[in-house]
Amino acid sequence: MKVKVTIFMSYSPSDQYFQSLEGAALTLSNSKKSVKIATSKNDKQHVLTVMFTMKTAPQYKVVDKIYREFRSAAWNISGYQDLSVEFSE
Repeated sequence: MKVKVTIFMSYSPSDQYFQSLEGAALTLSNSKKSVKIATSKNDKQHVLTVMFTMKTAPQYKVVDKIYREFRSAAWNISGYQDLSVEFSE
């Protein structure tokens, strides 16, 4: 299944942050090639989007694991505000 994690930040992310996010995605992903990170900016915040695939599982069984992994990666990063997790087939 496809997973999309969106991270909202008040500052532009550093290279170290990208490495932390990539590490979190690689820990959860079933394919290293599926991990992609994109950035954008709106009026009030920087938005990082991490996309990857996982072995298909009930979403309720994996959403907390995904959240914890990415929240841990973002915990000490300056400017972190929030994150969301989405699923698609």
